[in-house]
Amino acid sequence: MDYNGIHFKHKRLKSPRGERRDCGVRALAAAAGVSYEVAHHELAKAGRKNRFGTASLVMETAAFNLGFVPAEGPLLHKQLREIAPALMTGRWVVGTRGHYFAVENGWLRDSCRGLVHPTSIIRELYRMS
Repeated sequence: MDYNGIHFKHKRLKSPRGERRDCGVRALAAAAGVSYEVAHHELAKAGRKNRFGTASLVMETAAFNLGFVPAEGPLLHKQLREIAPALMTGRWVVGTRGHYFAVENGWLRDSCRGLVHPTSIIRELYRMS
C-alpha cells in the first residue's frame, strides 16, 4: 500500500507473553533500531506501565533518551498523507490518536494492520537526530 510516497510494510515484532497495548514499544524499537526489550526498558524508566499503553510524555522522554527530537509544529495536526514527503528520509516515531508507528526512510512499519490510514491525524512526531 502506498500513502503519497510512504510504503506500508506490516512487520510484527514479538512481545513478551502477557504484554498488550504496546504499539509505542514496537514503534520506538523499530524506529530506533533497537530490540523490543531495550525500547520496553526505556519506556518503563520513563513511566510506562505494562499492558497500559504509552502516554505522550512517557514517549517523549524515552524517545529523547534514544536520540529522537520532537518534530517542528508545522508537521503536527495534519493528515499522514500531507506530511508524507517530510517522512521520506530518516527515522520517525509517529503518534496518532491511541496508536504509535514507525517510519524509516519512507517505509511505514506498523505492528497492527488497519490502524493507520492516509487521513490519520498526526498528534506526535519524533525524528532521530
